[in-house]
Amino acid sequence: MGLHYFDRETREVVRLRCARVNGCDLCKSQRWVDDNGLPISQEVSAAIDAYESADLPEEQKAALRIVDAFLNNPSAAADQGFRARAYEHFDASQILSLLLDSMKWSAAKIGVALELDEPNGSAMYFDETGAQHILA
Repeated sequence: MGLHYFDRETREVVRLRCARVNGCDLCKSQRWVDDNGLPISQEVSAAIDAYESADLPEEQKAALRIVDAFLNNPSAAADQGFRARAYEHFDASQILSLLLDSMKWSAAKIGVALELDEPNGSAMYFDETGAQHILA
């Protein structure tokens, strides 16, 4: 998994959730691809918005709960029950990784506010060093 704690599909599910919550059309139009050049399935992508009732792995649902709390209600993290549920699935380093990724992807709000988030439908991947590559 390189520098990250999560597989590419989980990171892509989290990234797409951030894109949808933040309303970034560019981010929503892009897809990360795996080593074979394949994006996540349409079924997984469609399940993100209603993830609680979707057929997603429990780890992905837990990651999405953390991200939703961070993006929509940061004070939820102060709730002991919320924290306990998060720690059922992840350790502190993994939670920090989720939050840092969410902060990074939330920087797109600037582009949304300036209407610079025009969709381009590109595919991208990150190599083992974390460098991003855009595929034409």
